Amino acid sequence: PLHELVKEVSCAGVKKHHLKRAIETYLTEKHPCHCRECQNNGLRVLDSDVC
Repeated sequence: PLHELVKEVSCAGVKKHHLKRAIETYLTEKHPCHCRECQNNGLRVLDSDVC
């Protein structure tokens, strides 16, 4: 996970926590699974906030 790369800096634990939360929030908002079903068994893709 990306948040595990934060090491040897002041307040590393807090920074890891905030980075992990930010990534989780981003993924829940910008994930293709939030797009509606595609016609003809198409693949859902998110392109610049457009499904």
